Amino acid sequence: MKEAEQTGFKCIENAIEGGKSVINLFHDINESSTQDFIGEFKYLEHFSSSIQIRVNSAGGSVRHGWSIVDTIMNSGVPTEGVIVGIAASMASIVSIVAERTKMMDYASLMVHNPFFTSTSLVDVDDQQLNIFREQLIKLYMARLNKERGEITSLMKGEDGQDGTWMDAEMAVDKGFIQRENIIETPAQRREEISVIQNTIADVKAMIFNSSPRTNIVRIDAKDLGEKFDELGNRISSFHNKIFNTQTKTDKMLEEINAELGLEVNASTASAKAKIKDLLNRATELEKSNGVLEVTNTTMGTELKKAHEKVEASASMINELANRLKEFEAEKEAAVKAENDKLISEAVTDGRIPKDEKEVWANLLTSNPECAKTAIASLTAIGEKKPLSELVKASKGDVFAGDGANVDDANGLRLPSIASTLQDINARLSKEYA
Repeated sequence: MKEAEQTGFKCIENAIEGGKSVINLFHDINESSTQDFIGEFKYLEHFSSSIQIRVNSAGGSVRHGWSIVDTIMNSGVPTEGVIVGIAASMASIVSIVAERTKMMDYASLMVHNPFFTSTSLVDVDDQQLNIFREQLIKLYMARLNKERGEITSLMKGEDGQDGTWMDAEMAVDKGFIQRENIIETPAQRREEISVIQNTIADVKAMIFNSSPRTNIVRIDAKDLGEKFDELGNRISSFHNKIFNTQTKTDKMLEEINAELGLEVNASTASAKAKIKDLLNRATELEKSNGVLEVTNTTMGTELKKAHEKVEASASMINELANRLKEFEAEKEAAVKAENDKLISEAVTDGRIPKDEKEVWANLLTSNPECAKTAIASLTAIGEKKPLSELVKASKGDVFAGDGANVDDANGLRLPSIASTLQDINARLSKEYA
């Protein structure tokens, strides 16, 4: 953000590109001042993120004042009104049409029924005044959410008075200003404020020195102008002293609002409420975390126990697996020993040649039942026995034709019987697969 060039402006106090600009309504509302204000306000709209309207005015023309009201209400950027001295008559309307209105704790706000200020208009029909009055009533009701009777009572004022003057406290009570939007004066400025309040009292007395039952107000314009100029100068001087502090505070609040996810121009009360909500949520979260820690501790203990059980089970499974391997190795060794014994006995009694021991060992491994049956059916070398009986004993039919015709005529054992048994084993495997 940077300050825009300011040359020849009558109302602009600060023009901040991308930030909050400030424009003053420190004059009576008439045709000339209205044109100045609206032109400079629209200029600020082009580059400002928001606009603050500072009001210190005794009011003026209702007709021209509506132009200012329309400009503020239809602004394309957020607006904020700040009553820094007097916001009387039409100026009170201007101050409350911004999106938010603040008020210095020493300032005054006044509402009343409209009237003509020239004695030449004594005989003028009251129709126009009634129209103006209805316009003001409707806007007060809409902006303040008040009933018609409450607004008309304030505009009429108590007996002997024309309208109602309100200090900051009364403005809060009547709903014109939210309490959190009252700007407190720094303690070191109290003496200056006292002088400003006395000057405001003098201006009030000079403005309303006529009977409340007439629409004509007789005012010494020169004295009033001088007194109001004095008031404006005092307020401007005081306001300039506290402007930097207030600007820093506003910027800080905008930054805080942004951090909290609020609107940039959200009130201090909204920020406090948001912070309180966040603190409450943080407290609840801490409580939840405490419960969660206890739960996690309990779950951690249970998980540790379960893990220990899993480790014990894994150890047991490994032990069983090792024992199974040992058992299988022992079983395999026992079977081999039994097979070796069977083959050795067959070799010893002459049923199997020594050079076929390996072949029979393989047969006993691949098909032990078949091999054992075949070995049991073998005859010793030199003993006459038909091969067909060997085949029959092995549940196989190796040769086509009659097995009785394949006996050795000399009663000798046929060679390579182990090979024949291998073939028998293959066939039996297919048959019983």
